[in-house]
Amino acid sequence: MGGEDGGRPEVNCEDFLLKSQVLELLEAIRQLREGYIRVVEIKHGLPFSIEIELAASTTGIPDGGHHA
Repeated sequence: MGGEDGGRPEVNCEDFLLKSQVLELLEAIRQLREGYIRVVEIKHGLPFSIEIELAASTTGIPDGGHHA
């Protein structure tokens, strides 16, 4: 809401640098073996935080990581 809808100037570049927050998100996704990302919070156009749910075999908790 209230943001610009135009395309990014980088789309016309063959190569460009990614912000560290984007690199951290991509690395977290790469390392995720069993489980899934529940939420990605974006602030000011960049990844701010992620919520990951690990599979039961990864956490050792039988119900897939949910616990009280």
